[in-house]
Amino acid sequence: MQQTSKYKLNKPGVDDPIAIAPLNENADKIEAAIQAEISARANAIQAEASARSSADTSETNARTAAIQAEAKARASADTTETNARTAAIQAEANTRANADTTETNARIAADNALRTRIQALEAKRIAYGTTYAPNSQDVVVTLSFTPYAVLIHHCYGNCGGLALTGQNGYGVQIVTNGFKLSPGALAMVGNFNYIAFG
Repeated sequence: MQQTSKYKLNKPGVDDPIAIAPLNENADKIEAAIQAEISARANAIQAEASARSSADTSETNARTAAIQAEAKARASADTTETNARTAAIQAEANTRANADTTETNARIAADNALRTRIQALEAKRIAYGTTYAPNSQDVVVTLSFTPYAVLIHHCYGNCGGLALTGQNGYGVQIVTNGFKLSPGALAMVGNFNYIAFG
């Protein structure tokens, strides 16, 4: 009995006796070949599915990692921007506070200087008026302060004098809380105008 060259299937000849066994052997070989091909195809499909699943998993993991990296980068950028804005706002607030403090200090200094000048001006006192000397006797004019300068002048005559602290003038002398007029020294009597600075 002859056989095929590739799959070795039995080929009963014309002169071979009729037998069931060779036919059954052919059926078993065909079934085994079909089963092997089915298994091979199933294994190939399973391998392809596994490969695709692995590829999909890798792609999913890569996309997830990329999304997470982008999210972290955005969060970091947002944090950096927020910190920069916070720092800028704080710097502006500090600058404004410093400017306000400087302005306040300048105003306080100006107020203090003005107060000092006002106090100095208020401390300066001036008294003026007219006093009468009926004769050559000295006349003491009482003031509310002791002056440091007194200027007198006769109302009708061309005469007068100036006294300063520690320095008597012609016909006038500074005393405590006033000044002393000496008409005799001026050889004039009557009304005298005066102005005193304290």
